[in-house]
Amino acid sequence: MLIRIDRESVIPVYEQIKEHIRGLIEAGQLKPGARLPSSRNLADTLGVNRTTVCTAYEELEADGYLASHVGQGTYVTAPDQLVGKTSERRVAQNFTPKFSRRSDFLSTFAQRSETLTGSSRADRILFSGLTPEEDLFPVETFRTVLNSVMRERGRELLQYGNPQGYLPLREYISSRLVRYSISAPAEQIAIVTGSQQGIDLIMRTLTDPHDRVIIESPSYGELLPVLAQYEVDVIPIPVGSRGMDLDILEQKLNEQPARLIYSMPNFHNPTGATMELADRKRLVDIVAQHKIPLVEDDYEKDLRFEGTPIVPVKALDTTGTIIYMGTFSKGLFPGVRVAWVAASREIIDRIVLAKRYSDFHTNLLMQAAITEFCVQGHYDAHLRRLHKIYQLRRRRLLDALKREFPDSVSWTKPDGGYALWVTMPPQVDAEDLLLLAKEHGIFFTPGRKFYMEKDCGKSSFRLCYSRTDAEQIDEGIAILGSLIKKLLKQTIS
Repeated sequence: MLIRIDRESVIPVYEQIKEHIRGLIEAGQLKPGARLPSSRNLADTLGVNRTTVCTAYEELEADGYLASHVGQGTYVTAPDQLVGKTSERRVAQNFTPKFSRRSDFLSTFAQRSETLTGSSRADRILFSGLTPEEDLFPVETFRTVLNSVMRERGRELLQYGNPQGYLPLREYISSRLVRYSISAPAEQIAIVTGSQQGIDLIMRTLTDPHDRVIIESPSYGELLPVLAQYEVDVIPIPVGSRGMDLDILEQKLNEQPARLIYSMPNFHNPTGATMELADRKRLVDIVAQHKIPLVEDDYEKDLRFEGTPIVPVKALDTTGTIIYMGTFSKGLFPGVRVAWVAASREIIDRIVLAKRYSDFHTNLLMQAAITEFCVQGHYDAHLRRLHKIYQLRRRRLLDALKREFPDSVSWTKPDGGYALWVTMPPQVDAEDLLLLAKEHGIFFTPGRKFYMEKDCGKSSFRLCYSRTDAEQIDEGIAILGSLIKKLLKQTIS
């Protein structure tokens, strides 16, 4: 049996094995009475744990597809047993649901975008996935804080909470934003379940189908399906070394007004570009003049490792047009799903209303634990540790790129964040490079994921260094460099 295992799929491996064998049986390629390989032999062939194969066999046996006998092995069941089970399954599958246009849009994007962040095996080099490394999580400190909060206020925190968010956390965030010259009292801050929900609530609150929404190109990959769901008309603006091209932005706005602008001025995802102060001032003037709200996604503002900090665009806002988003996902734990939106009171009230009828409120216990964790100084201490580690990794990656990549390849040099952007000669396809890299256990994210336009990003890719140590960086970049050179030679010949 030739069974192909997709180790990056969200579908468990045992489920993939089970469905493959069931398909062979139903197609008649495995006849009744046929003997299957032993669980040990199949596990060795597939390179998986024996328990994984046993689980697949057991479920197939429970469904009537297989029968096992001690000392004799595992066999495909007799025809009458199989037909009974198969007919039941076919009846259950006769119904064909009609999905919404929004769901169809999501399905289209899922086919275009490959998720590469699902593995943490030691034999893989993960330049994919903009997520912090679990080994760096301050787990024990957070556990102590969580236990303390639960012990002292558990009953209160397990009740329903305010849709706008836990007040002490909003007050802490308000005081923290002062460091960045942002004035946002607690009543102008809403706690959301991750930045992704923040984006969704803003879209739901401020846009209607066919409204024009301006984004950077390339842009945050997970933003694109949200835009497609809300059926807005997307206007992409190119991103250069200084961020969004403001000349083109003004040109587009002069041609036709827009409803919303989305931007990442700090450590732009995926390019790593940071917008300079003069451009931020100009951006504020542009959105104020055209009276268009701008979403400033400052998801990595606490992760500057080098260079002089630049105040957020929100700090320059005097008209209330800037909607500011931040998160604890990149500097602390992605899994707690706690982020925030700061905006004018009028906008916040509408966002809170939308959240109330979405999930009512963000996990109250997590909000309280994060508040205590931050107030006790643990968050800042953790950030200082991250700065030292990732500053070294960033330098290691830049040195390796300079040493191993051919001169025809260029890359960005961000002052912070977890990623940089690589641009190869146009004749080299990042998808082809990824296929070769996978054979060596190396993963990165091809550029096409970050573009609304289907034909863009072919020769670019994002490299993340948040989940790779120094040795993995050296090894991975050396292999990628040799593979790029190989592809370049093929295009010449």
